[in-house]
Amino acid sequence: MGKIFFTSDQHFFDNRFEILFRDFKSQEQYTKTIIENWNNTVGKFDTVYCLGDIVYGNNPLNIISNLHGVKHLIKGNHDKHEDDEYLKYFKTVKDNIILKTSKIPLDNNESHQPEIVKLYLNHYPVMGEVYMWNLCGHIHGSWRHQKNIINVSVDCWNFKPVSLGTIMRLMDAIENYYDEDVWAAYNQMNTEYMDRGKKGSYSDG
Repeated sequence: MGKIFFTSDQHFFDNRFEILFRDFKSQEQYTKTIIENWNNTVGKFDTVYCLGDIVYGNNPLNIISNLHGVKHLIKGNHDKHEDDEYLKYFKTVKDNIILKTSKIPLDNNESHQPEIVKLYLNHYPVMGEVYMWNLCGHIHGSWRHQKNIINVSVDCWNFKPVSLGTIMRLMDAIENYYDEDVWAAYNQMNTEYMDRGKKGSYSDG
């Protein structure tokens, strides 16, 4: 059985490198890097959950055929094609997925039984589920994790898919090792500025 990977926000054919804070000089350089990184990470029989925005807008989808693995698409705001077009390159196309998996203990204690966890996969961080771990994309490199959300955008993972094993280790760190000093969002220097920025468009919050 192959490995499981997660990724999002490749934005193939999107030339807005400065807006996205991506250090590439051309679309050709970016595309070559993404394909090489993907195929050096993912094997032919591995599974990849793509959490949206793999191809920017109405641009052609055939570039996806260059990417290894059995791929599943969770649609994002820039995925503009009809589902039957995506199904030529993806095994499934959905708005969200609940993935059940075993959370293997990281302390190497064989007496500990693997815990079954649910991962809620969707594109938007504000549309997650409260009572399960959430994986999202959409926000590129704005942040990599919160207390119950992990961002799998390529901008956070050196422009390559991130493995389930790495996600599990990060979940363990968040649950058991990170202390209050990590979560600066709850510090007064941030909470005093809750009104800064624009109102969101994907939730009622």
